[in-house]
Amino acid sequence: MIGITALTGVVGQWDDNHMWGGGGWAWIMMTLMMVFGAAIVALVVWAIVRGGQHQSRSGVESARAILAERLARGEIAPEEYRDRLQHLQ
Repeated sequence: MIGITALTGVVGQWDDNHMWGGGGWAWIMMTLMMVFGAAIVALVVWAIVRGGQHQSRSGVESARAILAERLARGEIAPEEYRDRLQHLQ
């Protein structure tokens, strides 16, 4: 009977000082865990959405984009741009 009383006392002390009576640290840790979990979920959703937007271009579209960039940077003249663009079609 003494063992049960001692065990009840230990459980009662643990419960009194556990989450509700332990001060603000328990609430801070619980809040941080929820924020961390929400951040992980948001990161996964962002990665899925971002990955779905990736569209691969065909070789011709890619070549046209490169030509347009080179023209914009001044690496090729407009005449050369038009000539090379005609070869792509």
